[in-house]
Amino acid sequence: MRPDTDPRRVGSIGVRMLLVLLLALAGLILPGPGQAYALEDEQPVGITITGMDPALPDRNATITLTGTATNNASEPLSGVQAIFWRDQSPITDNDGFTSALNSAATQPWGSRVFDKPGAFVDLTSQQRPTIAPGETVPFSVQAKVADLELPRTAGDYLIGVHVLGRVGRKGNATIGRARLFVPLPRTGSNDTPPTPVQTVTAVVLSSRPSKVGPGLFTDDHLAEELSANGRLTLLLRAANRQNVSYLIDPALLDELNAMTAPEGYQVQQPDGRTVPGQGSQLARRWLDEYARLNTLNGYRLPFGTPDLSALAHQQLGNVVQRSVAAGDRIGQVRDLPLIAWGSNGQVAPDSIATWEQTKATAILAADAVTSQALLRPLGSTQLISYNPRLFDGGPGPDPRTTPIHLRQRLLAESYLDSLTGRSTPVVRVITTADQATADLAADAPWVQRQPLGSLLSGRPAEWSNQLDYPAAAAEAELNSRQAAQIRELGASYAAYADLVVDPEPINQLADESVARSASSWWRRDPAGFDAFLEPQTAQAKALVSGGTVTLAVQRSVIMSGQSGSFPVTLTNSLNAPVRVTIDWDSDQPQRLDIPPQQNIVIEANGSVTVNVQPKATANGPVRVSAQLTTPNGTPLGRRTSLMVNATNFGFVGWIIVVASGIVLLGATTLRIRQVRRERAADQQESRPGPEAAGTGDEHPTPPVVQIDPLPEQTPDENHPDETDQKATR
Repeated sequence: MRPDTDPRRVGSIGVRMLLVLLLALAGLILPGPGQAYALEDEQPVGITITGMDPALPDRNATITLTGTATNNASEPLSGVQAIFWRDQSPITDNDGFTSALNSAATQPWGSRVFDKPGAFVDLTSQQRPTIAPGETVPFSVQAKVADLELPRTAGDYLIGVHVLGRVGRKGNATIGRARLFVPLPRTGSNDTPPTPVQTVTAVVLSSRPSKVGPGLFTDDHLAEELSANGRLTLLLRAANRQNVSYLIDPALLDELNAMTAPEGYQVQQPDGRTVPGQGSQLARRWLDEYARLNTLNGYRLPFGTPDLSALAHQQLGNVVQRSVAAGDRIGQVRDLPLIAWGSNGQVAPDSIATWEQTKATAILAADAVTSQALLRPLGSTQLISYNPRLFDGGPGPDPRTTPIHLRQRLLAESYLDSLTGRSTPVVRVITTADQATADLAADAPWVQRQPLGSLLSGRPAEWSNQLDYPAAAAEAELNSRQAAQIRELGASYAAYADLVVDPEPINQLADESVARSASSWWRRDPAGFDAFLEPQTAQAKALVSGGTVTLAVQRSVIMSGQSGSFPVTLTNSLNAPVRVTIDWDSDQPQRLDIPPQQNIVIEANGSVTVNVQPKATANGPVRVSAQLTTPNGTPLGRRTSLMVNATNFGFVGWIIVVASGIVLLGATTLRIRQVRRERAADQQESRPGPEAAGTGDEHPTPPVVQIDPLPEQTPDENHPDETDQKATR
């Protein structure tokens, strides 16, 4: 006898089906919709749908649902079963779809498929009688579409899984629910072809900024996003499809280019150290794949994806210009048209002028109050409207944003658009990995994709001119504190650009840093904003601190007259030539003043000595101080004080020198005359005269007596006073 005809096996199946029927009736009768667990708000069992096959069943298909069930209660579960569920009411219009999307988990009530093999599965058994708190178990249930007993009406239907069981010692109840949308045609393949729905898909290639300097990053999150199943990899895959457009942030390309540098890149650590980044090869591979995208479907975002609404409200319009300038320098995207978009897509109505400063081809706006796609401008730039809630998933309960939920909602909503004959294009903006995966899987016979350029070539529609900008969006903007930090960063870079001889590299760095600091990625992430901005601000301020360009001078200077000079040495420790000014401040400018020394150029890592020439109008010391500044007057470090003593010593000295010369000349002349007289007298005495014959003088000259000098007397060491007295006498 074959196993499938064994009467014992058939009987066992019958008994199990009877038990399931009894449990189902118990679940329907005993708990009641308003009893324990408040099922609309919480579930003892959380159900995560991980698979639905096929995504687009026909009337002859068998639908398989797979997933996991997790015990969220604080007590063990027993007698647990997962059962296929469906609601037999068709959804045929947008109002019905919205109602089902927002309905509670118990509405509509629906019914379970408890009498078909495979439509239910035991999650507990004799070998495993309970499911412990926090424990997760897998399940798989299936049902034929024909067994769901649905009406023949074409439309969307709700299907899902119910979990029955007991929590602790409580009675049997429905302790978990999950629901999905599924579109079903009227009769299957013989149906009339559905009406095409024009669908514009724009994939956003952007990421949270992390580059804070040449080859230096705050973290290595890009390496994760560039991995095989990372966010940026899946987004790039979604963009590389026919008639799919993409929006690339130039800041992302700049960071990826830095990651692929031959010397690699460094990642800052919390303790200040840096370690080599791990994403160089991943970035190189991603850039190679990006280069294969169709540039005809490509657009660029403003550099850094700035928070344009916040910039308008914080009066930071100059940041917009920095963002545009930084983007223009990225050669890979310079020729792409620009689309203005923020990370949440919301546009404050009073910020349109700031958005238009980007010179964008169009503004991509969520929550415009209209069903149209291409809208007439509020100012001078046309708008593209899209519904950001297309990727919100659903229906509930949670988790309602799994990739399966997202895919099934896209299919169901687009199917209703086809059934109702929607004439305006649907715009999808994809920013996450789950959205990319869902959109890839949501191709359907009625979805007709067209590039963004086709939409832009159309005629903008009249609309309400109303943009919905809720209070929550305004609260998430960059606040006044963050705006002040952005201003401080810009001012520090401006001072540094004024300092160096060639400011262009610094201006480029400033444009990039300021634009990244104002990114809309920082909404609701103040900690990330601070971690990104603080090291940049510290670095920029350090460049114009007193330690980079220094001044050395003597603390005291003596001037030998009303004018003179003294040296000042300037040292540049930067790797770029700088141009500085020395400003002087005198405590008594009416007595002594020093004019500024301007346009002093100091080579990179070099020094220069400058002769300073004070101007004094009176004698005496005067305190002066020197301040090193950029050419525009930004101080570099602290003031240096010194004393300058102005005297007339030079003038008096010259008088003494001249007088001494005259005295010396006179004394020399007199001495010469005296020597000449003495020589003449000696010559006369040496001649014989009449007196020499023997007649004597009446007054003979006394003879010269040689007297021996007195012996040198040494002072008596024992009588110093006596010695002093002799010296006095």
